[in-house]
Amino acid sequence: MEDQNSQKIDNIAIEQNKMAALNEMISMLAHQWRQPLSAIGANVAKIELDVSLGSVDENELLTSVTSMKKSLEYLSKTIDDFRNFFTPSQSKSFISTKKLIERAEDIISIALAQNRVMFIIEEPFCEVELELYVNEVVQVLVNLLQNALDEINSRTKKGGCIWVECILLDEWIQLEIKDNAGGIDEDIMEKIFQPYFSTKKKKNGGGLGLYMARSVIEQHCDGVLEVSNSEIGAIFTIKLPIKREK
Repeated sequence: MEDQNSQKIDNIAIEQNKMAALNEMISMLAHQWRQPLSAIGANVAKIELDVSLGSVDENELLTSVTSMKKSLEYLSKTIDDFRNFFTPSQSKSFISTKKLIERAEDIISIALAQNRVMFIIEEPFCEVELELYVNEVVQVLVNLLQNALDEINSRTKKGGCIWVECILLDEWIQLEIKDNAGGIDEDIMEKIFQPYFSTKKKKNGGGLGLYMARSVIEQHCDGVLEVSNSEIGAIFTIKLPIKREK
C-alpha cells in the first residue's frame, strides 16, 4: 500500500511539473517569437508603404524578402525546439555533451539576453557521446538554467553570469552549472530536492522542478544530481555514466 501511495504521489508530481514546465515554455516561446514577428511586421509595413508611394526598389524588396525568410526559418526552428522539448524520449539515444548544452541554451537564450545574463561554456570542454533519454535531460538542464536566472534576477544582481563546465572523471562525465547569485542558504540546502519545497514567492508548479530533475538524472540516467555553494553562487553538479565499448 505504501508503494502504491508513493507511486500516486510521484504521478501527481510528474503531471504538476509538466503543467509548470508548459507555462514556463509558453512564456519563453512568446519571448522567442516577439522579435522575429516584429521584424516581419516592419518589413511588410515598409513594402506596403513603398507600393503605395510607387517607389518600389527591387534591391530593397529582395533585401526585405531575404530578411523575412530568415525570420520565418528562425520561427520554424523554435517550433521544432519546443516540440522536441515536450516530447518524451521513447528510448535512449546518443548525443554529445556539447550538443546537449547547446539544445538547452537555444531554449533559454532569449530569456538570458533580455535579462542581460551572460552564458559561458568554460574551456576546455570535454566533448563525449552519451546515451540518454535526451529530451528529459535537456528539460533538466533548462530547469537548472532557469533557476539560476531566477536567482540572479531575484537578488537584483547586475552583471549576472551562468557558467557551464564539463569534466571527464574516469567512467563519468561531470556537468557543472554555476552562477554568481550568492548561493543557497545552508539551512535549506538539503531541502531543495524535496517535492513541494520552493524558495520562490510565486511558486511555479509548487517547487517540483528540482525534485523531478533529480528523479530524471538518478532514476532514468543512473546518474547523480548534487548542489553546493562556491564563494559567489550555487553549483549544480550532474554526473552521468559513460558506457564504454567492450
